[in-house]
Amino acid sequence: MRKFRNAALAAVTASAVAFGGTAVATAAPQPDESRGSFTSGSSQDGDTPIKDLIGKIGEKPGLEAVGDATDADTDADVRDVWGKETYKEDENTPQWARLWSDGIDWFALATIIGGVIGAANWALYNGYLPQIDWKTMTLK
Repeated sequence: MRKFRNAALAAVTASAVAFGGTAVATAAPQPDESRGSFTSGSSQDGDTPIKDLIGKIGEKPGLEAVGDATDADTDADVRDVWGKETYKEDENTPQWARLWSDGIDWFALATIIGGVIGAANWALYNGYLPQIDWKTMTLK
C-alpha cells in the first residue's frame, strides 16, 4: 500500500508541475516572430483566440459556435499538420487541426516531464539517489 501511495503522490506531483509550467508558459506574452509550434493553434492571422473560443460555448446548441469559429467543416490532412514542411505557414490547415496538434505536443511534453519526475522519485525512494537529511542538511 505504501508503494501505491508513493506512486500516486509522484503522479500528482508530476501533473502539478506539468500543468503549472503550462499555465506560466501560456501566460507569458510572445512577440509575433518568436511563436513556436506550441502556440501555433491560434496564432495565425484570422484565427479566433482561445479565450474567445471559450466564450462561444453555449451560443449555439452544443459546440456548434466553436466549430464554426475553428473551421470544423474543413478537412485536414495529417501530413499538413505533422509533415516535413511546417504547417504554421500553411493557411489551408484549419485552426481545429492546429489546436489538436498543439494539444498533443503539450501532452507529450507533460508525459516526458512526468516520467522523469516519477523515475527520479522512484530512484530516491529505493535508495539509488542520495537522500538529504533535512534536519542536519547532510547527505545520507
